[in-house]
Amino acid sequence: MWVAAFAGVALAVLRERPTVDIDPGIFISIFGALGDGHRLYVDILDNKDPLFFYTGAIVSSIFGARGLFLLDAALIVCAAVLAALIARERRLGPVATAATGIIAAGLMTHPLTYISGMTQLLAMVLLLGAVYAGLRGAMAVGGALAAAAVLSKLPMLVFVPALLAFALALRGPTRTLRSVWSFLGVTALVLAVMAVRGELVSYWEAISVNLGYTGRALEVFGSSPAPRGTLSFVWRQFTEPALLLPALWTAGAGLLATRVLARRWRASGPVAAAQAYPTAVLTLGALISLAIYVSASAFFAHHLQVFALAAIPASVFLFEEAPTSWLSRSVLPVVLAMIALWGLPADLTRIDDVAARWEPLESDVAALVEASIGPLTTDDPVPYAVAGETAEEAIVWFLDAPYAFSCRFILQQPWFHGDHFDEHLSCIEREPTVVVSMEPSPVYVAGSSSYADYWRRLDALLSGRFTLVGEGENDRGYVRVWVRDPP
Repeated sequence: MWVAAFAGVALAVLRERPTVDIDPGIFISIFGALGDGHRLYVDILDNKDPLFFYTGAIVSSIFGARGLFLLDAALIVCAAVLAALIARERRLGPVATAATGIIAAGLMTHPLTYISGMTQLLAMVLLLGAVYAGLRGAMAVGGALAAAAVLSKLPMLVFVPALLAFALALRGPTRTLRSVWSFLGVTALVLAVMAVRGELVSYWEAISVNLGYTGRALEVFGSSPAPRGTLSFVWRQFTEPALLLPALWTAGAGLLATRVLARRWRASGPVAAAQAYPTAVLTLGALISLAIYVSASAFFAHHLQVFALAAIPASVFLFEEAPTSWLSRSVLPVVLAMIALWGLPADLTRIDDVAARWEPLESDVAALVEASIGPLTTDDPVPYAVAGETAEEAIVWFLDAPYAFSCRFILQQPWFHGDHFDEHLSCIEREPTVVVSMEPSPVYVAGSSSYADYWRRLDALLSGRFTLVGEGENDRGYVRVWVRDPP
């Protein structure tokens, strides 16, 4: 257990890279807005799910802008410990138990799929917690954790049937029903809180964006529609040896699980087969869920982080079914753990910059705004809006009062709906005194898409109603600061 915890801590230290760039900057901005009293989806909109934002806002209110990355580091350690606890509950030996924890931490922070501060990790750890709760017989706790996972990352819903089958195999229908009621109760409670806060109806907007997200993104990138486009991407990623080797042992575990379940099924029936091999049921269920998940939504490398949710039970099952000799029970876990730690030598060569990664976070864009506008002497709120990918610099978090975020869109990307673009332009025409715009990627505005049309209309609006007072360039692109002309 301590070996797994140490592995989690070590990998969190080596691979965690706090940044206000890319998606974490969006999330940090939203945490700041929630802390200022804005309502999720109503006053500030993103296509991610509520419990991730609520959790991040609470953590960030305590630890500041780096709270997201401290949460990430804690989750990596929790993943390692939970995986080791799952292995121990399945009565694996100390070597296999430690190896399972190392595999969990290694694959969840895999160099090819891990980006600090993304949304999957919280939901993945909650699902591991649900598995452990089921093994311990705490069915209501398991159902609650599964509900929290889904409300943190809605696509994780595809893994719930695998958890349900696992619970049925372990505890039977009567006790599994407790987890179902708990799942429904926690879901209803969170949705009721959102309804009271006025967020529930607007949450559907985030869901509707996600329903068309993959298709529109693949179209923008010139890929085939899903599932062909997504599976083509997954195939390219898994030709890398660093992912291919874990994929081979996971697929091998799936074939072995199919074999042992089929053999027992023929001899004793499906119920007896599932009860005899619950880890096999979980392994097959997780593999099927993973296939659905990636075929529907995987087109960025970090989407494949969820592969760990299939690899962890697959590893436990392989260790369970390994021959009883010392060689099989010890060497196999060590080999798989070493494969999961792919990239560790490269991590160790960068150990000197670990301390520098945790220096105070700053936003280049927020600094540009303050330098361009100069000191504000008014106590009245100065509304501002962002356009493009500006929020990926966490501008909302770092701009202090009397600046006040308006127009609710934290960023605009091609996979948003056309009516969202219309709403944003209408708000910019009406509300903000200051607008911060960042030039979009040329591939996003090529052709005659609704997104390209939005940018043409935005350029005309800014040029006609606002004065350019500052501009600069950072890693994300060219940034401009505009101030509304006097009436």
